[in-house]
Amino acid sequence: MEELTKRQEEVLRKIYDFIKKNGYPPTIIELSEILDVNIKTCYGFLLRLQNKGYIGRKDGASRSIILTEEAIEILKKKKIPVLGRIVAGTPVFSEVDIEGELVVDRTKFPKDNYFALKVRGDSMIEAGIYEGDYIIVEPVNNGINGVVEGDIVVAMVDGEVTLKRLYIKRDEGICILHPENKNLKDIIVRGKDLEIVGKVVGLQRFY
Repeated sequence: MEELTKRQEEVLRKIYDFIKKNGYPPTIIELSEILDVNIKTCYGFLLRLQNKGYIGRKDGASRSIILTEEAIEILKKKKIPVLGRIVAGTPVFSEVDIEGELVVDRTKFPKDNYFALKVRGDSMIEAGIYEGDYIIVEPVNNGINGVVEGDIVVAMVDGEVTLKRLYIKRDEGICILHPENKNLKDIIVRGKDLEIVGKVVGLQRFY
């Protein structure tokens, strides 16, 4: 399959989103309005997508656009940044901090703000998370109120990022960062001193 340009992928995604919402494809006029282009330009987009094998067309139908299996596979995927570092409890998305991208399933990770981190160390091996794995993280903006007891979190303690399972002792005003490794000890932190960067919502491993 010939690679898509960014604009062509955007057109495909508009078609895909329209079909998901309405149950049928857009007409040429509807698609041209969605893309804010004239009908001739819209026809040009569709012709190039058809020539590349990403759409088919039904002759004589007003709603003639058909997405191919190859197009649907591409549209189900999205790229999220792999961060090399996190500053002051906040994910940093500047070029110097992004070490690459991870391709994930858009249907499983529909939000736009996920990021990934490469795991270093063995503190979570009993939870099935090993050094070299990539964890997919959903940022948390409201601290411990944005997570629940037992979540695996990316936390900031004394300026250092750590990956642990979180337990909250609200009556004592403390949080326990529990390693899933019997050879390591819990980290006990006062709630006000703990920054929750995000919670782990997925994992990818490459062999």
